[in-house]
Amino acid sequence: MERTLRAFIPNEPEVMMRVLALLKRKGYQMSKILMEESTMEAGAWLHITFNAESPLFSGAVNTLCKVVDVSAVEEVD
Repeated sequence: MERTLRAFIPNEPEVMMRVLALLKRKGYQMSKILMEESTMEAGAWLHITFNAESPLFSGAVNTLCKVVDVSAVEEVD
């Protein structure tokens, strides 16, 4: 079983790389990454899928909320 987070970030590759590097440094195991452009603003939705058995999943939400470039974070069902 997998769990997916969705974060709204500026549509720039540097921001995506910064967010993913932070998660990797903290030890989060990501299985899928998808970035799709948003129609609302000059931003994009970054979908990150984690293994559900990972005990660190709840910490990933808190970590993403602290990143300056991340506007919103939510879990996707």
